[in-house]
Amino acid sequence: MSGLEVAARAGVTQPSVSKIERGMMLPSAEVLERVLGVLGLGDEPRTDLRDLLSRAVDDAADRRRHGRGLALLDAIAERERNTTALRSFSVSMIPPLLQTADYARYAARLTPWMSERELGRASALHLERQGVLFEPGRSFEFLLTESALRLCPGPPTLAATQADRLRVLSALPGVRIGIVPDGVAVREVFPLYGFTLHDDAAVAVETYTGELLLSRADEIAAHAAVLDGYAGAANYELETATGLLTGERRPTASIPAPAGAGTG
Repeated sequence: MSGLEVAARAGVTQPSVSKIERGMMLPSAEVLERVLGVLGLGDEPRTDLRDLLSRAVDDAADRRRHGRGLALLDAIAERERNTTALRSFSVSMIPPLLQTADYARYAARLTPWMSERELGRASALHLERQGVLFEPGRSFEFLLTESALRLCPGPPTLAATQADRLRVLSALPGVRIGIVPDGVAVREVFPLYGFTLHDDAAVAVETYTGELLLSRADEIAAHAAVLDGYAGAANYELETATGLLTGERRPTASIPAPAGAGTG
């Protein structure tokens, strides 16, 4: 059967069928089913072709994303290098500047805006970014909820090595790491998302599609106030962090509402 006949019977244009045959165009699932119906293939070949199309679509999407994730990581790293006082609040994961290499690899695979092709370079960039922690004249404050410690992107052994890494980094002169217990009674403001304060210049919020930068003075002040509130309930003695995991301590935090926020 010629391509022209297949196109006529399947209700598809002949140029489209020609491009599909030559690998120049991916058919939609609907077009594929029409062509399969015309060709009269058996169940097994149909299944193989459907799987092939699915993999091709995923690969095409990966190619379209390639480069975007690394570009964003480069921009974040540049901002970190230009920041003198960095303050971070994390509610679901260990901040990248504190991650072990293994944790970073697992986390990168679960980052929506990072393509599979970028993972190798992303791991190398991760180690380069952490160099700022050892530079004099800088200050870093990291607040992590207990949930951020519990939620691990890899095997259980990953959590143990990551905990050791936190203890080591917390001993650096310019680094302060605090853990906010799950039992903290939150008033006025719920920890909706994590964010990073870069001096008094910007607030960075990572999203599922990239990053959101806030630069208005009121936005920066509101996020700083939230971070200050949780800092009052954090435990900065990381050697006793295991006690927090068993619920032995349950301090209370009073978090100021952001300016302009409505009440329920």
